[in-house]
Amino acid sequence: MISCIRQNLKVLFLRRQPFLSILHRPNHSASAAGNSVRVKLGGVERDSLPLILSWMNAHDLDWNYDGWIGAYNEQRELVGCIYGGQIGESQVAFIGNLVVRNDLRKQRLGIGSQLFRTAIARMEQFNCGLNGVEQEVEYYKRSGASVTSFSVISVCGTLRQTGGSKPDGGINVVPIQDVPSQHLEQYDTNISVYSRPRFLENWIYKDSGMKGFVAKHRDDILGYCVLKPNARGWRLGPLYAENSSVAQAMLDKLHPICAGAAVSMEIPEDNVWMLSLMKDRFSMQLVYKTKRLYTKREVVFPHFDQVYALASIDSQII
Repeated sequence: MISCIRQNLKVLFLRRQPFLSILHRPNHSASAAGNSVRVKLGGVERDSLPLILSWMNAHDLDWNYDGWIGAYNEQRELVGCIYGGQIGESQVAFIGNLVVRNDLRKQRLGIGSQLFRTAIARMEQFNCGLNGVEQEVEYYKRSGASVTSFSVISVCGTLRQTGGSKPDGGINVVPIQDVPSQHLEQYDTNISVYSRPRFLENWIYKDSGMKGFVAKHRDDILGYCVLKPNARGWRLGPLYAENSSVAQAMLDKLHPICAGAAVSMEIPEDNVWMLSLMKDRFSMQLVYKTKRLYTKREVVFPHFDQVYALASIDSQII
């Protein structure tokens, strides 16, 4: 996500100030007055992941080595970063995970602005999506993300039993590991439009702390959900379901795992059932609201009504 403050997180879009130097190629820099922060493309090593996760209070990221841009001070310390990655083999990319070290963020040095503009320039050949808080939408438009789309509501609170009518007995909820990966990928592509096997591998199959379930009717997949630990408890995403009964069946399956712990998720504003359940029945708190923007054209999701919680607003299109 771009331009937001999460509870206790240090993710923030910073105003522009012309003091940074930009590295568009390694080992080439421009001089600037005052202090200097070096920004280079593809310059974040994998061993920096724990540091980035600590900045974000996160447990895991959809790591794509080539997608990260790092900001470095003169001592070559990583002080900020942003992610810009292609979605599968498509012509669509996503920009997010903009984070600046807290002590520098408070100085409002413009590091975030430089990282954002560099990411936009680097991904120029793609139709880039990003999520940003609504008060910054006009800035994004001026910076190249001029196409607006749907809104997303982030909520956080305690997940409880849904308390609704008993789900259809024909819905069978099984551990995600029991479903062949190619079947899950086929279902995921139907929802997300673009095939993303690398994301599924990193997000699900390589994360030992992940808890996931698939809702089925006989051999047909009706939905799936992923629960991942973070610094405050758990994060739910994605939650895709054919209808609210399927979503309810999976939520009830997740409840014993995270009972009493904080759970955060990002819900499309158009999904009235999910928002009502989380905000009204579960008394979850609104954390922030973001807007989806694109640099070239809007991406249409034919089954957007089946998205009850997004996989990520930092690295994935939906």
